[in-house]
Amino acid sequence: AEELALAGGPDTALLVAIRRLPGVAASSVVPDNVAGSARITRHLLNLGHRRIAYLGGMSSMVVRQDRHQGFSEAMTKAGVAIDPGLNLECMPTRDGGFSAMSSALALPNRPTAVVCYNDVVAIGAMLAAARRGLVVGRDIAIVGFDDTSEARHVSPALTTIAVDAVGL
Repeated sequence: AEELALAGGPDTALLVAIRRLPGVAASSVVPDNVAGSARITRHLLNLGHRRIAYLGGMSSMVVRQDRHQGFSEAMTKAGVAIDPGLNLECMPTRDGGFSAMSSALALPNRPTAVVCYNDVVAIGAMLAAARRGLVVGRDIAIVGFDDTSEARHVSPALTTIAVDAVGL
């Protein structure tokens, strides 16, 4: 593994917050992206969804790698095949989510549910679904990650995973 060169000597304290850094030996305070993504995917599986897409982030992003790993592990554990065509990368923006969701909805066998990299991508996905006349929560399920304030203000409110350290 490639190591990251850091300023300071061997006695320099380093604390990493929010994102893990591969190759860096440091204390960290980060959300459990793998477990959170697995949990939200199990939620969709428990609702009966089997054709589930994963939308957003770029493969080079550590957070996407972790969140997609949780999605994949939950799908595999449930015995549900993952369609590689439903693994859509995009910039973690509303426009990225809109574009990726538009591509997913153009497929002949579109997904019935979507796990999104974050809430911003999910909101873009919701807008793309609405543009096609789909009602989120009835015609398609869309879930996010991060529990941003915007997630509570869209209609319907977005189902999402919180990453705050509340109660710790």
